[in-house]
Amino acid sequence: MDAAHTRVARNVRRIARTKRLAITHVADRAGVSRAELFNVLGGEKSPTVRLLVKLADALEVDIAELFAPLVARPSPKPPAR
Repeated sequence: MDAAHTRVARNVRRIARTKRLAITHVADRAGVSRAELFNVLGGEKSPTVRLLVKLADALEVDIAELFAPLVARPSPKPPAR
């Protein structure tokens, strides 16, 4: 999976989680098969423009948000002594 594909997959999962939507529900809302969405998110298949538009609509975001840069998670702070 290339960097852009990884970014889209992670953003779809992040947005769905933020909106408290299961990936299966996102697939249903987008009108695509669950298998197709799992194949795309797992890197087995590249998403088409049509699929990206459907996912953005299902998640109620602008398509550009699917390509947003990934934000690094902050490192956990060591326990105070």
